[in-house]
Amino acid sequence: MLKTVLAPYFSPYEKSLAKLEDSFNFLQMESPEIYHELKRTVLSGGKHLRPLTVFIASELGQVSENEALILAASAEMIHAASLCHDDVLDGASIRRNIPTLNCELGNKMAILSGDFLFSLALKNLCQLKNLSVVETASAMIASLSKGEWTQENCRKTRHYPEGIVEQIALHKTASLFSWAFMSPFLLAPHAKKEEINLAQTVGQELGLAFQIVDDIIDFSKDSGKEPFIDLKKGILNCVSWNYFFEKNLLESFYKGEINTEDFCNYDYFAQALQKAREQAHEHIQQSAKAFKILNQDKNGHAQKVFTTITTELLKKV
Repeated sequence: MLKTVLAPYFSPYEKSLAKLEDSFNFLQMESPEIYHELKRTVLSGGKHLRPLTVFIASELGQVSENEALILAASAEMIHAASLCHDDVLDGASIRRNIPTLNCELGNKMAILSGDFLFSLALKNLCQLKNLSVVETASAMIASLSKGEWTQENCRKTRHYPEGIVEQIALHKTASLFSWAFMSPFLLAPHAKKEEINLAQTVGQELGLAFQIVDDIIDFSKDSGKEPFIDLKKGILNCVSWNYFFEKNLLESFYKGEINTEDFCNYDYFAQALQKAREQAHEHIQQSAKAFKILNQDKNGHAQKVFTTITTELLKKV
């Protein structure tokens, strides 16, 4: 849906996004078999939201198209790699209306496919000969794993201290958005430290908002996927945590006195959903504020696309 809405605003990013698809072809030279499986699953489409943020930031930072394509391709490959692993961890069988790699090829092949993408994304970045770009990308990949580790530990121990849900979102979702928007400024010839920090904030706040929206959709009747997925697995996201906190039920949850599946009822979460919406709005405002400062040259097209992304995100809640 978001990709369709953004389509009229892609130009001049439209050509870059088209070239992005071609830039994955080098994976075929590394392994035609793995490439074929990736191309029909995790690299088959999607919103390309992370590459789009790379192209916007590259325009603001005046980074060359070739450099932007390398960054964007690596961002999408890292995202796709995380999906390969996530589907195994979640036991998912469908993604983008097609069977997942783990469903068709087994968990081992899916994990190996993710590892393949992670390693080649870093190899791809080495073309830029910029240590900061590779170093921050490596740290970001580690952050993705840390987020999954923390979430799984919370699920197993049934202990979600205050602030931990946002910490998980910072690692799992916001870290990649943050890197995608910041990395072009690491290459920008005249970028100041303040601009790099602002770019990092734009991406991080956008990523946090994106995760909250995704959490809210889990409680939507019109989401197009199975509702209450996290709750059924005993995972608390920002909506369910808000609910248990408001109802003074966290301690009972920690003690194992609550079966989360008993709470899979839309009517329970109205107040918690409203709080989550307010949190998403706040993160969008913080992202937009940093973007406005960063966009000193008043690039109208970049501003228009960025505004459209944030507006469409908020429409989903």
